[in-house]
Amino acid sequence: MLFLTKVAEENKSISNAMRMREIRFGTKEFLKNPSMILEYRLVPLMMSVAKIGEELSAAALSRGLGGLKKRTCMVELRFGIWDAGMAILIVALVIWTIIGRI
Repeated sequence: MLFLTKVAEENKSISNAMRMREIRFGTKEFLKNPSMILEYRLVPLMMSVAKIGEELSAAALSRGLGGLKKRTCMVELRFGIWDAGMAILIVALVIWTIIGRI
């Protein structure tokens, strides 16, 4: 869905640029030379589509979506013996600090 919204946005930007340069479809110039449609509309759109595709591909690869290995960020979290030991140590240190200030 993101790809299609970006393409629609690029198409609107191309239309705005053509309007600013006073290039319009349906004029005598376009009827004489229909390849201008390719030059002014489709070529910039295809270049934008290729760029958007590369950016989305790079974003997916940087998140690790293209690898063959199991994702390391998806692990089962459990409260183990080491976690319990650290919690007891922290509680003891907090109590010792409070008693030391009294």
